[in-house]
Amino acid sequence: MKRRITVGLMTSGLLAAMLPAVATAQTDVARQAKCIRHAERAMGEDLRPGQFDDIVLGTSGDDGSLSNPDGPTLICGFSGADGTKGLSDGDIFVGGAGNDSVGSIGSGSPSTAVFVGGAGDDSVGSMSGAFYGGVGNDSANDLY
Repeated sequence: MKRRITVGLMTSGLLAAMLPAVATAQTDVARQAKCIRHAERAMGEDLRPGQFDDIVLGTSGDDGSLSNPDGPTLICGFSGADGTKGLSDGDIFVGGAGNDSVGSIGSGSPSTAVFVGGAGDDSVGSMSGAFYGGVGNDSANDLY
C-alpha cells in the first residue's frame, strides 16, 4: 500500500521558515560523511557501521572544547585549534590541520582510544591509547 502525503495551501512564509532546517539537516549528514571519510583515511581502515554512539562535528575554525558524550564517539575538529578534555575506549579524535589537543587518552591500562592530529603542533596531556600527531611539533606528556 502506497501512502501519499499531500501538502495543501502552504504559505510561502511557512515554506521559507522550514527550508533552513532541511538545509541544516542535509549539511550535517554531509559533514558526518566527510568526518567518517577523514577518519578512515587517517586510520587507514574502514570504520564499522554502528561503531560510534555519537559523531561530534567541529567547524572550520577553532573548536577548543568539543564535547565528548559517553560511549564510543567519533570527534572531527576539521581545521583550526581543536580539542577535547579526554578520550575513552572506542573514541577517535581527528583534529585536521591546526594545533589540536586532548587532555587525556585512556585511563591507565592500554586503551583503544585514538588521537589523530594532522598538520600542526598537536599535544596530549596523558595517554595510554594511540597518538598520531602528523607534521609539526607534537608532544605527549605522561605515558602509561
